[in-house]
Amino acid sequence: YAADENGDRQYSNNEESSGMKAPGKGYVELDKVKNVTAKKTGYRQVTIGWTPVDGAGYYKIYQISGNTLKEMQTVKGQSSSRCVLTNVLLSEQPYTYTVRAYADGNDEVYSQSAQDAKVSVMLDTPVLTGAKASAYNKVTVSWKAVSHADGYYVYRKTSGSSWKILTQ
Repeated sequence: YAADENGDRQYSNNEESSGMKAPGKGYVELDKVKNVTAKKTGYRQVTIGWTPVDGAGYYKIYQISGNTLKEMQTVKGQSSSRCVLTNVLLSEQPYTYTVRAYADGNDEVYSQSAQDAKVSVMLDTPVLTGAKASAYNKVTVSWKAVSHADGYYVYRKTSGSSWKILTQ
């Protein structure tokens, strides 16, 4: 690469760059977003965090599904470093998120995708609080209720057998 009169990097079309071409401006390079985290922070809520990128005007948060990026939210401001996604659908499979930094006012100039961050958005697992024989051939099982659960499945497994549903 070569530097222009301001000391900014300029790329010719035959040189490689991790940045994208800005119309009439050569290549602009934004660093890759780093330290991406995803954490379940509430019912159907995920908080995404990252380290801000110098020169970024805004960030886009994407959910990855196979080879497809689904834009989830745009966060304005170079120093932004987190966003909260609400109404995230419950899923048995973890969600994968990535963040891209974009140059201010130009969707064509963006960083490489960050490393991915995975998070599970499931109801919490019930905690067993007791199981005791209450009569002949009868066991009473108790557990701590899970917020937002619509119901529970009770399973039993005896030695040498597989799990069986006792009640729904």
